[in-house]
Amino acid sequence: FHYEPYRLLWNPAHKSRETAVYGELYTSKAFLEAHRQLQDQPPESECDLPRRIVALMFWSDATQLTSFGEAKLWPLYLYFGNDTKYERSQPSSNLCAHVAYFQTLPDSFKDFVLENVGDKVPSDPFFTHCHRELFHAQWHKLLNDEFVHAYEHGILLMCSD
Repeated sequence: FHYEPYRLLWNPAHKSRETAVYGELYTSKAFLEAHRQLQDQPPESECDLPRRIVALMFWSDATQLTSFGEAKLWPLYLYFGNDTKYERSQPSSNLCAHVAYFQTLPDSFKDFVLENVGDKVPSDPFFTHCHRELFHAQWHKLLNDEFVHAYEHGILLMCSD
């Protein structure tokens, strides 16, 4: 787990200057800049502990549960970008956490819409819009005031060292 970002450089023999190497989140320009901005901020009141960025990487994709039929789940996974991609990509490393399961528009909603629109069948963009609104409402629940406060002011974590 990388608490400090760093710039990785390579000096090939056939080049006259170093070349930046990007391959991990914690060596990216964005991570280095976020770390610098955090260090430049005034400290939280009565706290002189080191401040570090924890990179949350969310990932989601629909999962079909059966070979036949429509049963599926939409899980939300969390990885820490401070871990190396080589460890994150190993299922045996157990670095992935299930955070939530997203709901999808139920068939009853689609039936309700079709019953109430009369002759005019809603277009695919309408259902896409409804699905997006439901998805964003669920993210709003996850990124609640407690999360935003932790994002803006940090949280105290006990580290293994």
